[in-house]
Amino acid sequence: GIDLLHMLAGNLRLYYWDNVLMLRRVILVLIYAFMPFSVSKEAAFLFANALFLVHHSLSRPYLSSAANMVESLMLGNLVAIGALNLPYVVEMHILKGDSSLSEVLSAAENLQDVLAFGV
Repeated sequence: GIDLLHMLAGNLRLYYWDNVLMLRRVILVLIYAFMPFSVSKEAAFLFANALFLVHHSLSRPYLSSAANMVESLMLGNLVAIGALNLPYVVEMHILKGDSSLSEVLSAAENLQDVLAFGV
């Protein structure tokens, strides 16, 4: 019984972490589904992912330090991509594409490509 439960639960230090992972997915889906595409939606994604990263870093839910590190890196990657995406949304919705930030946005786009695709 216990060995099977451990095998199914995985390498978790916190027994409830699967619920946290599901809640994170639900929060992201709710933001996507019910907020209009705007600066506030991008800011909500960025805030939620940053909150997930902080919670994960404080909780360290996996027994393996490598698993904790990989999860932290992936969440950090999501935060970085969201932070790099925010200026585009600001330019599109607030500045209406009339911006002198084209060089900065081009550099941010290149960095975003590297983070997202490793290109």
